[in-house]
Amino acid sequence: MPGTGSRPPKPPIDVTDPGAPEKHDESVKKYPELSLSPNEYVITVARRNSVGLIAIWAFVLLIGAIISAALVWYSMSGDVIAKMFSISGDMPSAVSLAPLALILLALVVLGGLIASYVYIDNRLYLTNESIFQFVRTGILQQKTQIINLINIEDTSKEQNGVMQNLFNYGTLRLSTQGQETTYHFYYLTSPDHLVNLINDASERAVRRLEGFPAGEF
Repeated sequence: MPGTGSRPPKPPIDVTDPGAPEKHDESVKKYPELSLSPNEYVITVARRNSVGLIAIWAFVLLIGAIISAALVWYSMSGDVIAKMFSISGDMPSAVSLAPLALILLALVVLGGLIASYVYIDNRLYLTNESIFQFVRTGILQQKTQIINLINIEDTSKEQNGVMQNLFNYGTLRLSTQGQETTYHFYYLTSPDHLVNLINDASERAVRRLEGFPAGEF
C-alpha cells in the first residue's frame, strides 16, 4: 500500500502528435534539405517579403538609367566635354562607347540577379520540434542555424517605420536559454503570425517533454 502523500505511478502516455508519422513522411519528401528526427514535421515555411526584391531592382533600373543617360549626354555634348577637360584631338564616338555601356549594364543586371538570389534563399522552417534557419550572405556563403523549441526563451518581432507597417514585414527575434544567443530573421512577411506559431509550437514541445499530450497543428 502506498504511503501517505505518495501517488500511484502514472500510466504511460503517448505524447506523439496524432498523425505525426504521416506528416513526417510528407515533410521528408517535400523538404529533403532538412534533417528531421522521427515524428518531426514542418509546420510552416517563412520567407522574406518581396519588398526587398522591389528595392533591388529599383536600384538596378536607376543605375541602368544613369548609364544610358550618360551615353546619350556624351553623344550630344562631346565638344563641351572636350573643352571642359581640355582634351585635344578627336573624342571617342558614342557608338564606340556603346559596347562598354552594354557591358556595364550587363554587369549591373548580373549584380541584381545575384542579389535577388541571395535575398530569396534566406528562409526559415518551423517544425513541431525545432526551427531551421538558412542564412545566405553570398553565392557560396550559407549557414544553417537549428534552434530547439524547448530552448527558446523569448520570441518577438520588430516593425519600424511606415514601409514595414504598410507592407506588413519586419524582423523576427529569437532568444535562447543557456548560451543567451539571439537569432534574427530580417524582412519577414507577417511577423505577428509567425511569432504566434512559434510560441504555440514551443509550448507544445515543452508539454511533450514533460509527458503531457500536446495535440497536433
